[in-house]
Amino acid sequence: MFKTSAALFVSGLLCGACNSPTREQPPNLVGATELPSNKDISRENIFITRQKSSDFLIYDLRPNGVLILEHIYVSPIDQAEITKGKVTLQVSPKSVAQVQQLLLSVRPARLLGLDREVRPSGCKPIYDHDRGEVSVAFIDDRRTKSIHDDKIGLFLLPSTYSCNNSAAASARQVIAKIFQLLPQDDVIVKFEQAS
Repeated sequence: MFKTSAALFVSGLLCGACNSPTREQPPNLVGATELPSNKDISRENIFITRQKSSDFLIYDLRPNGVLILEHIYVSPIDQAEITKGKVTLQVSPKSVAQVQQLLLSVRPARLLGLDREVRPSGCKPIYDHDRGEVSVAFIDDRRTKSIHDDKIGLFLLPSTYSCNNSAAASARQVIAKIFQLLPQDDVIVKFEQAS
């Protein structure tokens, strides 16, 4: 009797393991309780922007693994944009999947537009132009005819001065892991040296 019960218990565990999802979703740090399927998320374009004074570093990651890195300087005098560096790289499918999985922790539940940004739970802007250290735009353009009807969601990572609670600290760790997974290039080095 004991052997039969033990065998049934182990076979139940094995069967349960076969049906479990291949990727476990990380905890969401912006309060989203429901997210789209991994398949839907794997089709989104990811647009990550870092800012240092008047310099911007843009990571444009496409679902097919194409990564466009661009360093732009915006003149504080006339707002003219000067491209200081631009390169197109290829990211491995494994790294793209890892980035998408990590970004689930900062993705809004719905893509409601750029004016409906999300921040780590408990973080509020402390002044009018509190734009944060990093922004991540999630763009779903599969069912649209033009760029004007793309579905877009925006996550803003505040500076430590603006918000440094546990959700913000965890979001900073997520973003740091993402930057480690993406290829390095001189465009990034020159952005780091700017300002």
